[in-house]
Amino acid sequence: MLPKISKIKYIESNPNSFHWDLTGVSGLEFEIEINNFIKRELQEKIGPFGPIRMKVTSKTGDRGKDAVIIFTESFVLFGINFQVPRDKKFGTIHVEIKKRNRSSLSLDDFSSSITQSNADGSNPDYLLLITNTYLSPNSVFHAEKDLSAKKCQFKLVDKFSLAKSLIVREHPLSNSIKENLPEYELNISYCLLTEWQAEDLVFFNTDEREEQKKDIYLYIQFHNYSDRKRVIDINLQSDINWILSSSSSDDVVLDSSIKVHLSPKAVIAKKLKLTQKGLSALDEFRLLIKSDGLEKFVGISDEYASFSFDPPIFGVKHIEVKNELLSSLHCSSKSKLVHLYGGAGVGKSKILKEVERLSEGSHVNFMSFELRPKKESDIYKGICKKSAKEIKKELPFNISNFEKKLKLLCEESQEHLAIIIEDVHHASKEFIDFIKKYIESDFCYYTNLTLIVTGRDDNTFFNESYYSLISLIEDKEEGHFSSYKIYPWSDKDCEHFIRYTVNDIPEFSLRSIMKISGNTPFGAVQSMQYLLDLDIVEIVNRNTLGILNAEFFASRCSLPDEIKSLLNLRVENAVNFLEKNICHLLSAMSFIGMSISEGDALALFNEVGGFETLCELERRGFLVNEGGKVKFSHENFQIYFKEALEDKDIAYKAAVKVLSEESVYLKLSEFDIGLLKFLAQDFEASFSFFYKIWEEAKNIENISSIDLPSYYFDFFDALIMTSLELRKDIDVTRKLCLIETYLALHNKPLSIALSVTEKNLALLKENRDKNSEFCNYIIKVEQLKAHILLNMGYISSAQKIMLEISAISQLHEEIEKDTELMFDLYDRLQNVYHQFNHKELFIKYSELSKRVAMKVGDPKLKSLVISSRTKEYLFDDPKRYLEETKKATEWSVMNASSRHICHMKLNLLIAQLIYNEGKENLYLEAIASLKSLLKESILNGYAFSITRSQFAIAVAYTLLGLDKRENRRLALHFVNKALDTSIKFGNGFFYWQLHNLKALIELNQPDCNIGTVEQHFSTALFYLAKQGLCFLGALDSLSPNLSVISNIVRFYDLNYSDSRTYNFLKNLSYYNKGLHGKDEELRELLESVRKYQLIGRKKPLISPFIEPNTGYLLSIR
Repeated sequence: MLPKISKIKYIESNPNSFHWDLTGVSGLEFEIEINNFIKRELQEKIGPFGPIRMKVTSKTGDRGKDAVIIFTESFVLFGINFQVPRDKKFGTIHVEIKKRNRSSLSLDDFSSSITQSNADGSNPDYLLLITNTYLSPNSVFHAEKDLSAKKCQFKLVDKFSLAKSLIVREHPLSNSIKENLPEYELNISYCLLTEWQAEDLVFFNTDEREEQKKDIYLYIQFHNYSDRKRVIDINLQSDINWILSSSSSDDVVLDSSIKVHLSPKAVIAKKLKLTQKGLSALDEFRLLIKSDGLEKFVGISDEYASFSFDPPIFGVKHIEVKNELLSSLHCSSKSKLVHLYGGAGVGKSKILKEVERLSEGSHVNFMSFELRPKKESDIYKGICKKSAKEIKKELPFNISNFEKKLKLLCEESQEHLAIIIEDVHHASKEFIDFIKKYIESDFCYYTNLTLIVTGRDDNTFFNESYYSLISLIEDKEEGHFSSYKIYPWSDKDCEHFIRYTVNDIPEFSLRSIMKISGNTPFGAVQSMQYLLDLDIVEIVNRNTLGILNAEFFASRCSLPDEIKSLLNLRVENAVNFLEKNICHLLSAMSFIGMSISEGDALALFNEVGGFETLCELERRGFLVNEGGKVKFSHENFQIYFKEALEDKDIAYKAAVKVLSEESVYLKLSEFDIGLLKFLAQDFEASFSFFYKIWEEAKNIENISSIDLPSYYFDFFDALIMTSLELRKDIDVTRKLCLIETYLALHNKPLSIALSVTEKNLALLKENRDKNSEFCNYIIKVEQLKAHILLNMGYISSAQKIMLEISAISQLHEEIEKDTELMFDLYDRLQNVYHQFNHKELFIKYSELSKRVAMKVGDPKLKSLVISSRTKEYLFDDPKRYLEETKKATEWSVMNASSRHICHMKLNLLIAQLIYNEGKENLYLEAIASLKSLLKESILNGYAFSITRSQFAIAVAYTLLGLDKRENRRLALHFVNKALDTSIKFGNGFFYWQLHNLKALIELNQPDCNIGTVEQHFSTALFYLAKQGLCFLGALDSLSPNLSVISNIVRFYDLNYSDSRTYNFLKNLSYYNKGLHGKDEELRELLESVRKYQLIGRKKPLISPFIEPNTGYLLSIR
């Protein structure tokens, strides 16, 4: 018989763990304070004639008790209900108070209280243990077991219960609770405390495994901190290999499941026995603990029970949002739509999980979905499954049917529904339009539904429709709608989180984690997971880590500078541990999606250990297993492994693996399979799957009439490379390069569109016809590049490209005949020279664009020409500017697209603001009209008009008078909104205009800070310089950049020395600079600002567009 080896691994799972510094309080002082606290709590009932008598025992010979309470009627103390036994006239409580500086209390620490509890013949009915720490599960189990044999009940007041009671009463001991305690921990309604301890584990030599089996005994403890009953299910998930049984005769095991009933404020411990019944089976088993929708998986392998590292919600602002969400869901007037948005890894999902957890057992029924690209139908199917009634005719997925099912579900539900849809930045325009329609509908107001959506606004996934949804929700002023921007932690929050999570962390390591984390929960947790991977730290409980060896920590902890480098190291460490290359398999999984079925995951990983490898990846925090689905624990992991497919070797291995598993790849779309075939270098097969895109692209004649789905973009690069490899029709391949560039311009962030453009230009030049002087497709892609650069604000670079195209067109008749190209060229060049304040060239190119429009006979192009030409009169003839804008608007309404009509209506309202100087009633009417246009722009996703409307509203409030506080508040509110949307949509043209207005608002503040004003003007100047708009051109009064530059000159002239003003003027450039002598020109420029307010101006402004109180110029067009 082999000797029995006993190993203990104690892991508590207590989300209420926190730091309470009582090192300055002795055990005796602690005991005295707690006894006094009890007396104060019971003071109304304590006394010689009262129902309660309390005696504090002497410090020597107390025989296992620090106080004795005798009572003749029931009472509540620390939330625990003490009752007189039915067969007695009074009840007795022995109170034992224990202070320890370590994290938990063992049975040995208070065993004398049990063994001596009835030595003096008092036979207590209760033993009440009060401690500043927690109790290990086996201690609770044996205490309950030993005391119940003596007909005595064991009651526990642990660290969290005690702290909560002391804080409520503002007891001095509560002052020792440190500030890094998360705020919500003290207000949480209940906490399910699940602690494990594995013991008596037997290990055998391989030769003897056939004769002996393994038994594992586990103690599991539950502590209900709430005021209501809990029902807890313990389910054995791996029941093929293991048998679950309990040491208690009261526990009934049905279908590998045990039910635990837990009274309010009660603590219960169970001893479970798990027996391995299949010798060839996997050693590891899994338990699922469920309570009111809360699910926790616990995996046990070898001698250790283990929990995944799962720190609590943290950060002052994050907790505020969590509390507001809870309040909005549980009040009488519930939110109808809640929106959480922010960058990657800032904690949006964590907040929602906490809200869902704290709502368990309430009248709110949660349904959660993750929206994946092109997978809106999965949400529809989920809604259908929840709906008991079926619509008679089977309906395919579309937005209309989705709405019908949603209404049906709401009608059936007796509870309030909270439907969470995460990652809406992946949604199609149709799905976003459905959400917009819901917000605007009557159904939204009378239904028992709260729709909660989340998304990223950091351009990780550019989605113009989603950004317009953000604006729509924020524009809602009713209390039924709320939008929360989730920001990274503050430095203080991040530092507190790390100190709270890693016990006694060295200072240099704290700073390293703060740096790499970017103050995001995801970054901080990944850093800590890396330390876990290296065995530098170990899990003390599911919230906190402990350092195994401080010197070892110091020698090994070398955190990289970037999160991507950190993830590289984490993957490398996992590969080394598993001794298997799993990177291409995780990349294969990322290609399929955020989650896959458990069966598909086992198929992908079957050659590298299958289940065991998946369990290890789950333990390391890369994957999670939820309801039969294996998914990445965070979307950042899917992005990381999908980006790894850029490595040709990884991409090849990943594609071959997926294609080798027929049951996996046949679930994919034809285009996804085509992409896999391309990555696997099977080009012929790839082309056959992409043939539909090839044919549609081949038949497109006019680039501006492209009507391809935006998701086609994801497959164009593979199709282009495949067609080149197979030597397909080169003219169609060139057209594909043009179409891909166009799709990138209209569907991707401008920076990505620019890189796609550069790639396609290189391909086109490499594959140009050697017998031809030029390639028409190269010219067209260059023109799209100029378009992108203009939108990004790089005006000089765009101008250079367009002038080159213009010169080439003079030499090649084929280009000049391309009316679509030439109109776009002339229209954009007139815009460039407008911004360069060159009136002559602005008019010439405007006339050229008009000539092309007339030749084509396209009324839409004519409307563009008419609206562009109105800018000629902005400064010199505001009345004519208004009249021409009215004509242009009327023409546009008749002939232009709905987007351009909205743009022209904005032009007209802005013209009216300029012309109607000082007419308050007209400003108020304009604000109402502008808000209506803003709503229209948001609903239709007109990105440029959204920002412009917000900007115009801010200007209107400015004209109403910034001397009034409410006008200042509203002007600043809309300026900030406009800045936010201009950054989201990439409309760089607005940045400097908006910062100019922020400077004017600050100048009107009663406590104006000149430093802040200068900062706003400096920011405006930075963007002007970046966009080439510190070039004043011919100094003709056309573009608003002159207004902003004039304001900066005036600000320097009024607040700083002459030398600083002249130094600024010296750095400005214009066409005729230096022709009249440097000093003389500088004086003339300064005098033009002093005399006429606008730089380079030689006569008064007819209708100056001026902020009334300060005299500074407003800048808007």
